[in-house]
Amino acid sequence: MSTKWQNFGVWKYLTWLSQVIFLSLLIIALIQEVTEGSVYLFGYQLGQYYRGTFVRLLPYLFFIFGLIPFICWVFRLTEKFYFNRFLLAILLNIDAFTHVHAQVGYRLTFNIPFWGVVGFDKIGHFLGGLVLGYIVSGILYAYFSTHQAQIQAVVNWTFWLGFGLFSIVFTLWEIIELLVEKYGVTTFWLISSRWDTNEDLLFNTVGYLAGFGVFYLSKLIIGK
Repeated sequence: MSTKWQNFGVWKYLTWLSQVIFLSLLIIALIQEVTEGSVYLFGYQLGQYYRGTFVRLLPYLFFIFGLIPFICWVFRLTEKFYFNRFLLAILLNIDAFTHVHAQVGYRLTFNIPFWGVVGFDKIGHFLGGLVLGYIVSGILYAYFSTHQAQIQAVVNWTFWLGFGLFSIVFTLWEIIELLVEKYGVTTFWLISSRWDTNEDLLFNTVGYLAGFGVFYLSKLIIGK
């Protein structure tokens, strides 16, 4: 997607609104932890997914407020990428909401063709890969397009570096979950079955490939 489209002011203001919503959901998660119960908002019951939700969501503060600026700083980019920030904020709001309101979120199941029934957790992993695949591809493309003369080289670097970094980060994430589960650091379960970790990585990967595909198609259709 073009830089001009990315930098429309409307995305910046929508991102601010999404950040306020996320902070509100984080406060709700904290209240749920302290009271060890549900929160009623205007008479509507919000029941948490599991104990420890607040701690689970806390690292998202970096992702929602600092991830894209941090990547831009690393790659010395001046673009604001407002649309990407908005997409990331929406993704994290969806995940936060499904944690503080489990009746709508993680209790839902979906029937995936050729795969079978999966919980919302897998859909969340796919959405995470999809959004991050689009965001990371856009940022890396902007960087490599100023360092490479051939467009094919730009696309190759964008895909392989982005996919490699994404795979490393989410593999480490799953390893951390395994260690936390194995050594009983927490009172809630992270790994629901022997297939859980493999399915998480699968849906992450498919999501990332789809995100890169959406970005690449947008470049072909919209151009620079």
